[in-house]
Amino acid sequence: MLIGSWAVAPLAGEWIHQAALAFRAAIPIDTVLDQVAQFPTYSEAYFQALEALSE
Repeated sequence: MLIGSWAVAPLAGEWIHQAALAFRAAIPIDTVLDQVAQFPTYSEAYFQALEALSE
């Protein structure tokens, strides 16, 4: 379960909503990793971080 997040990057507002939703709804990391990002270029770093947490 994701317990918090932050983002400092160009256009971070385009993908930080995924972390906010996961945090507020207590969505498991595996479920978040299974979703399709609207802006995959900017969310790639976010998904790499989630993959590191799920190991």
